[in-house]
Amino acid sequence: MMKDLFDRTYYPALDRISERPYATLIGAGSDGHNAARQVERIATG
Repeated sequence: MMKDLFDRTYYPALDRISERPYATLIGAGSDGHNAARQVERIATG
């Protein structure tokens, strides 16, 4: 679901939300480091 959200909203919202703070909540069984890294990569463009 998260990928679908990014696919539908990323480019239309890019100029409207640049350089604004954001937060993520990651629920992972053992290690959510990779998920956090990917969200950061996507959010920074």
